[in-house]
Amino acid sequence: MAVLGAIWMVVGLAAIIILCILSLLHVVKWKVTGIVALIAIVGFFLIVLNIESSDDKEDDVQVAKLVYSKDDKLDDGSIAFDTNGNGKCTIKVKGLVNGTAVVKNNDDEYQFKDQVFSVKKGKITKVTIRQSEKQAEHNYVLDEGAGHKKKFAIFGGTKLNNDDDSESSDDDSESGSTSNNKTLASSLTQDFSESGNDILNNVKVSYHDSIFYVTVPDNVTVLSDNEQLSLYRSIVKAIHSKQRQPTGVVYFVDSNDSIIAETKTFNNTEVTLK
Repeated sequence: MAVLGAIWMVVGLAAIIILCILSLLHVVKWKVTGIVALIAIVGFFLIVLNIESSDDKEDDVQVAKLVYSKDDKLDDGSIAFDTNGNGKCTIKVKGLVNGTAVVKNNDDEYQFKDQVFSVKKGKITKVTIRQSEKQAEHNYVLDEGAGHKKKFAIFGGTKLNNDDDSESSDDDSESGSTSNNKTLASSLTQDFSESGNDILNNVKVSYHDSIFYVTVPDNVTVLSDNEQLSLYRSIVKAIHSKQRQPTGVVYFVDSNDSIIAETKTFNNTEVTLK
């Protein structure tokens, strides 16, 4: 609309100048020139008013919305995501129109600088949020425009520097849990290697940063999605079955250490492919 206004102004001004010259030469009557000038001026102002009206309407339009699945919805109806164990979480936002959306802090305990990003109509934008690995939970709000806001939380709760003296205040039960999970991971790796199952023979399990990492061989990654999911779910169940209180996100990684599947929440046997 702004482009149309500029074109109208240039063409109208040119027409008025030409008609004024022709009127001076008595080729065109001044009455015609006046009518054309009036039409050009009125048309220009109508276009300007329409542009301002369009801008006001855009302020009343919801720009984006948060994308989440049923696995991201907690029992109380709130939305929550997990970090990757290093305080990093990527959320998805769908653009309803071209514009900008903002992720804001919604937590009195922790600070967070507003994260502004652009969205395009019908497109999914991935937004990476980083928070301290020591934050068990941080609450955010997505300003979707036109007064629409969506609250969500990101769960962290991991401690990267397990050997750091600053962590010496952690209670014995936590370090004991870490030790037990590392022993469990080693035990499962041995069980898989002695299972006689060609697929499980080379599956290795490790535990660090409060996450179980299951490394699968290349002959697993070429299986169909359903076959992979079936295998991964059975491995997750095997992990949780050996814990007194089943906890810990499970990441499945390939031979290049790339994450290819994961559980979405703690104590959850449901696996999703990346």
